[in-house]
Amino acid sequence: MTSLTFIPLSMVRDGAWSGQRAASMSSPVIFGREAVFIDAPEAVSEGATHLPLRVRELGAGNILAAVVQKGRLFERAHPEVTVLRNRGRFLLVELPPDHPILIEPIKEPCYAAYRVEPGTEVFRDLGPADLQAQPDPAVATVLDGLSVATFRAALEELVVLRTRLSTSNLYRQAADMCRSRLETLGYQVNLQEFDMPGGRSSNVLAVPKGAKPVAVLVTGHLDSVNHAGGPDADAPGADDNGSGSAGVIAMAEALVTVRDQLAVGFALFGGEEQGLIGSQHMLENLPDEARAALRAVVNMDMIGTLNTLPDGSAVTPGVLLEGAEVSRSVIEGLAAQAASWTDLAVQTSFNPFASDHVPFIEAGLPAVLTIEGTDQANANIHGPGDTLDRINDELAYRILRMNTAYVASLAGT
Repeated sequence: MTSLTFIPLSMVRDGAWSGQRAASMSSPVIFGREAVFIDAPEAVSEGATHLPLRVRELGAGNILAAVVQKGRLFERAHPEVTVLRNRGRFLLVELPPDHPILIEPIKEPCYAAYRVEPGTEVFRDLGPADLQAQPDPAVATVLDGLSVATFRAALEELVVLRTRLSTSNLYRQAADMCRSRLETLGYQVNLQEFDMPGGRSSNVLAVPKGAKPVAVLVTGHLDSVNHAGGPDADAPGADDNGSGSAGVIAMAEALVTVRDQLAVGFALFGGEEQGLIGSQHMLENLPDEARAALRAVVNMDMIGTLNTLPDGSAVTPGVLLEGAEVSRSVIEGLAAQAASWTDLAVQTSFNPFASDHVPFIEAGLPAVLTIEGTDQANANIHGPGDTLDRINDELAYRILRMNTAYVASLAGT
C-alpha cells in the first residue's frame, strides 16, 4: 500500500529535513507550501517528532494524481473521488490507475488529471524570498496610462450582451465592439474567421500599423458559455472571460506608448470554451517568421473576482502564473513585476491547462496564463450567475499592472 508523508516545504528548504533522512527519501512532490514524499522509509519519522509530519495511506491499488480544474467542475462531476488536498484549482486525489479521466481527457477543457510521480511540481506558492522588487521608472510611466475606467467600460459593453456563445450573432457584436475600440487606439485590426462545431466564429487580431513582426502577444478569450442551460441560455461571462477581454483592451491602451520600441499584438479568441479552437486556428495560420519573432504570450482568463474560501473567509488578492518550462523566463518576469508594482500573492505552475496559453506552449512558444487566485471558489462561471456585480475592479487592476509592467519592461531589452 502506498504511503504519503506531508512536510511543510519551508522545512525542506531550510534544512530541517536534512542529512540521513533526506538521503533516504525520493524527491518530493511540490504542492503549494507542502512537500509530499511518496513511500518514505519508516525510519524517516524516527527522532523527528518535533516536525509536523502527516502520513496518509492510499487505498489498495490506488495512485496519487493531481487534478487541475476550472471552478469546482471536477468536484461536481466526480464527488466519489477522495480528495487528499484541496487548493482550489489544484487537487491531490487518489484514483485507480485505470480511471477514465487518466486515460481519456474530456473534450471540453473543464478539468484534467495526471499521475503524480516523485519530483513533480504541481504548483508553488512564492514567498518574499522568491520575489525581488526592482521598480523601473520607465515602466512607471507606462503604468500611468493603465485605466480602470477603460477596463470597466469595455467590460460593461460586453456583459450587456446576454451571451457571447462563439457561433452566435451576439458574439459577432462583441467582436465588432472590440475591433472598434482597438481601431480607435490606432491599431490595425482584422477578424480572423474559422469554422467550428455549430457554425462559424472569429478571432479579433490587432497589431501596430507597419510591417514589424509582433514580439509580444497579449490574449484572452472573448466567448462565454452556459453549460447547464445550453446554447440559448444566458451566459454574461463577466469574469470568464469578460474580465480578460476587457483587460486586453485596457492593456492595448496603456501600451500605445511603447509601440515604437516594442511591437505588441493583441488577440481575442473565439471557441475557447469548446476546446481552444480559436487560438489553435491562429497558430495554424501563423507564418514561420511571426513565430520566430514572438518572445512572450501573456494570456488573461478570469482576472476579476476576489474569491472567498468555502468557509466564507476572504483570501489575499492573488494571481496564478501558469506555463511550462518554455515559459519559465516569462513567469519569472511576471513574478518580478508583481513584486515591484502590486501586493499580489503569487503562485506558479508548470502544468499548463485549459486556456489559450496551451496551444502556444504545445507549439514551443513561451506563453503564460494569468488567472485570479483561488479561482475554483468562483462557482458562477459557465452559467447565468457570472455577472458584473461580482467583479472586483481593484483585483483586476493589480493583475493588469503586473502584466502591463512585464510587457513594458521588455521594451528596453
